[in-house]
Amino acid sequence: MELSDFDSRFYSRPAEAFLRSTLEASTELSRADLIREATQKKIRLQRFKRSALLPRVERVIGFLRGLEPLSLLDVGTGRGAFLWPLLDVWPGLPVHCLDVLEHRVKMLTAVRRGGIDNLVAEHRDISDDSWEHEPFDVVTALEVLEHVPEPQRAIEQCVRHALRFVVVSCPSKADENPEHINLFQAGELERRFLDAGAIKANTVHVLNHQIVFATVGT
Repeated sequence: MELSDFDSRFYSRPAEAFLRSTLEASTELSRADLIREATQKKIRLQRFKRSALLPRVERVIGFLRGLEPLSLLDVGTGRGAFLWPLLDVWPGLPVHCLDVLEHRVKMLTAVRRGGIDNLVAEHRDISDDSWEHEPFDVVTALEVLEHVPEPQRAIEQCVRHALRFVVVSCPSKADENPEHINLFQAGELERRFLDAGAIKANTVHVLNHQIVFATVGT
């Protein structure tokens, strides 16, 4: 793979960091040699592939552009469908990721170890109210609340850990995903955020999804 192909096909900074960590490559190894070795060893980089942004991710990124966040907690980061575009726009933004799947956290930790040191990942459930951390400017939880057994508790913890805003997205229509155990009716998430202590909450709808922007502080 040529360098130009690498940079156009992938989110190259986290992908390169992942490769350096996985191959235990020195920073002295050139990018070209790094990519050549990764290609020979058939290391898969699909999770870092550039593609058209999901409409909900694009809408959230647009919202964040108006805020210029100083720090961000991302709940349920998963494969990075939101994280990589986020770091593409704000490469130096301190981002703290939580995920309940250990292999996801290992992947994110590898990216940090490979050179993206403003990225931190923890194997943790946001519903764990014993977790203590200084508040983050913004908390995001995209495609998370439909999965959790106690959504109100998760919302309360998101609000507790945010200084200014919480942004969440969820499906707005029933689907066939067996892991989706919650379906929130129109206005329900706004009420839940207000009950959790948010100052205000607004919902927008984007392609069978609802995105709630909750103001926690100013």
